[in-house]
Amino acid sequence: MIRSSPWHPEELAAMSIPALARLRDECEMRLAALDAAISLRSALAPVAEFEELMTGA
Repeated sequence: MIRSSPWHPEELAAMSIPALARLRDECEMRLAALDAAISLRSALAPVAEFEELMTGA
């Protein structure tokens, strides 16, 4: 599910540069984790299909 940002432009404009940098870093970390999860899921999809074929599930 995609949700919009909880940050309003006025809130972002009022944040300090260090706070914005921390927010950016957190977003980049979460994006990297999401990318890794998607890659792992894609890599494991053939394994799951093979297991289904072997077990008849």
